[in-house]
Amino acid sequence: MEIIEAIEKLKDNHALICLENRALIKMENEKIYIWHHQWHSKLSSNDFISLFQKNTFEVYENDRGIDIEKDEEYYAWRNRYL
Repeated sequence: MEIIEAIEKLKDNHALICLENRALIKMENEKIYIWHHQWHSKLSSNDFISLFQKNTFEVYENDRGIDIEKDEEYYAWRNRYL
């Protein structure tokens, strides 16, 4: 699916996989969270569209591995120490 359809799926509370880099993507509170085995990120919708517009996505059926609370703890730690 293309980027616009991907944004709509995220708004409908689906998790997605970016096929090009195998990243897991989920939307929470208007922010898009991206998990990859080597990195992760939190982006606005506009930034996500500009960075991932040429990628393709598919719906991920199991989102149990996503942990927003742990991600927030990481960013708090990172801001404090890096």
